[in-house]
Amino acid sequence: MGNELADAIRTQLRLALLGHYGTLEIAAEALGMPYKTLYRHLTTTGKDRTARVSLDFVLDVANHLQAVAGIDFAEIHRRAQIRADVPALDDDQENYDLAARPRATDRGEDME
Repeated sequence: MGNELADAIRTQLRLALLGHYGTLEIAAEALGMPYKTLYRHLTTTGKDRTARVSLDFVLDVANHLQAVAGIDFAEIHRRAQIRADVPALDDDQENYDLAARPRATDRGEDME
């Protein structure tokens, strides 16, 4: 499941950049990074050369898209989940996950 979602995030980042800038060359210039970097990280042919994309890269691109196009990472992630057919956690699951974590007072530790 992780690879499908990661690939879908790459695709959504690429589509958002292409939608705003038209080409990856122009997007790379706007981001202040080499075109080769975007190509290697965001295209299917370049992906083979870099199996993993760093979180820093994804967040840099997503933060840039937020600033110039109003597309935040949450939107990129949501679109990627739909594309990869990965179910999103509903609010009840997220709240359960948070509630299930032991608090400091539950472990007998002082909070001070």
